[in-house]
Amino acid sequence: MIELVFVACLKAEPRTCEQKILSYVWEGEAASGTSCFMRAQPELATWAREHPAFTIVSWKCEESSRREIDV
Repeated sequence: MIELVFVACLKAEPRTCEQKILSYVWEGEAASGTSCFMRAQPELATWAREHPAFTIVSWKCEESSRREIDV
């Protein structure tokens, strides 16, 4: 599964940041890194509109099996 991994920081507290993950299976299309990159900006724009207290500072697409998990 391809995941859109991004970091969002509070606008009022720019040093307070969170990692967010959106996982995708796009209907009628095999999820790939290329399709994730093509769809990332509209997805991030939607997320940003729904979470106006945050600003997105970085993002990447990656396989869920390759993602590092903080323990």
